[in-house]
Amino acid sequence: MTSTATLSAILDEMIDIISSASPTPRLLLSGGKPNDVDTYGGRYGIEDTRQAVAEARLQGLMPFCLTVDREAPAYLPTIFGPGGFAVLSGPELLPTVLVEVLRSLVTR
Repeated sequence: MTSTATLSAILDEMIDIISSASPTPRLLLSGGKPNDVDTYGGRYGIEDTRQAVAEARLQGLMPFCLTVDREAPAYLPTIFGPGGFAVLSGPELLPTVLVEVLRSLVTR
């Protein structure tokens, strides 16, 4: 996987890795934007990533997105659905919020 991989490609790879591994919790950290550094992105990136999230859920995974992207409310509901993401006001909140999100995901 290159540094220009899209989020949907990363999720697809993660599904392959997890489905062939022992059932231990995994955490994927990504820039989160559903596009690449080249011209790929926009609606195509959103739909590809939405499909990858749906496929991950079918495999029993629990994709959840934390972001500081102020534009995220425009596209994350389409990708992750309600309750599948949180927008942080700043990156300094990540450690605290990450612990809380992980706790809520494991107790579902």
